[in-house]
Amino acid sequence: MVLLACLLPVSGVAKAEPGTAASAPAAAKVLLRHEAVEAAARAKITADLEEDGEERRYEIQTVRMPKDLKVPEGEISLEAIAPSGLRYGLTVPIHVTVSVDGEPYRQLTCSFKIRVYDKVAVAARNLQPRRILQAKDVKLEEREVGLTAVHYLTDLDSVIGRELNRLVREGTIFTAGMVKNPVIMPVGTIVTIVSRYNGIEIRLEGKAVQAGRVGSVIKVQNTATRKVIDARVIDATTVEVIRNH
Repeated sequence: MVLLACLLPVSGVAKAEPGTAASAPAAAKVLLRHEAVEAAARAKITADLEEDGEERRYEIQTVRMPKDLKVPEGEISLEAIAPSGLRYGLTVPIHVTVSVDGEPYRQLTCSFKIRVYDKVAVAARNLQPRRILQAKDVKLEEREVGLTAVHYLTDLDSVIGRELNRLVREGTIFTAGMVKNPVIMPVGTIVTIVSRYNGIEIRLEGKAVQAGRVGSVIKVQNTATRKVIDARVIDATTVEVIRNH
């Protein structure tokens, strides 16, 4: 809640009509500036972003403010809430309740846009599908990312050396779905099959029945038994048996 100590009084004198009894003086009022309401609303947004752990750079852009408001004299306080929560890149309403001497007097609405920015990996040139990305293909830039629904990549190591899934235009932000690990185990590769069970490790010779990437699960054939099993690719010549628990 925000207490206001800097309000501008509004002058006014009640006048009696000729031939009538003098009316009671009008209650004194002060002018609540819209800047004070905006400040309370911005403070609410900032506090909520900090509470949510937001560490990226952000901007709070004013979209709409209420007009100045005449309020009765007294101890005036402002309490702001975000009824719809905070949404990046979209118009966010903030309701500000104006209270006088602890009693609600009026609710005002402010609107903002919150723009958030991050350092992201972007394409340094037009890139073709199936390309193994090199350092010259990618760079880091600060971009607005509030409306990016998918997981964007923020470091070069998560892009360089990986294979591109599709055509990417210069300046495009790289996301997790655009890249994959390159094939390091062609079909027919002679591999070491590692099997671990109850703390015991067994190593057998096998052959890749499918091409494999680091972390992918492929079919491999045990050379001795000719049995085909599922195994996860560890490196260019090693796979580990997948066990169903």
